[in-house]
Parts: sequence; structure tokens; C-alpha cells
Amino acid sequence: MIPLKIKEEGQKCFSPEGVDTTKPTETDVLFGRCKLCFNHIGNIRFRLVIQGRVKEYEHAPTRRDKSRIVYSVVQHVSNYGGRFLKKAPKASSTTGNNSNGNSNGNGETVWR
Repeated sequence: MIPLKIKEEGQKCFSPEGVDTTKPTETDVLFGRCKLCFNHIGNIRFRLVIQGRVKEYEHAPTRRDKSRIVYSVVQHVSNYGGRFLKKAPKASSTTGNNSNGNSNGNGETVWR
């Protein structure tokens, strides 16, 4: 399992600006190109789901059929409790909240 500095799965937290944010769970898919996102268990699971539908997607005759396949993958992730999360935007430097800009003040990355 990947260490994510998570105290409790699905626990709500608040960014320094007071915007409601969420800590990722093992079923969530994290958007990003970083190693954390690539190795996140939810992303690994998502890639396996995608891998199982590639042939069907490649042989879909119309764009509409391809879109249906993509939609069904998103629904599949939602059905097992997964969400698609991206990093919260960095805070402006004028707020003076922290040096990282997209952490919650405890050194944890904030996801929405």
C-alpha cells in the first residue's frame, strides 16, 4: 500500500481558504502525472478496468459507441465508491497561508 499521510479514509478536511476538500481513499482516482498519482491504489485499479475495455473501445464503430464505453468505465468507478479527484489549486502568495500553497497546513496535499 502507498503511504499517503491519511489519518482516516474519506475524512473531510478544510483548506486554509475554508474550501471543503476531501482526502483520497483507496477507491479514488487521482488526476496528475506525479508518482503519487501513478502508484495510488485507486489509479492502479482504474488502469486495470481500462485495460479490460481497450479492445472493445478500439473496435467500437462510432464515436457515440466509444463515448458509451468511457461513460460505463466512469460509472463502474462510481459504483464501487470511487471518485475522480484533482489537486486543489495552489493558494495565492498573498494569503500567506503556507509555503506549499496546496497543502492543508499539516503538509498533506489537498484534493477536490
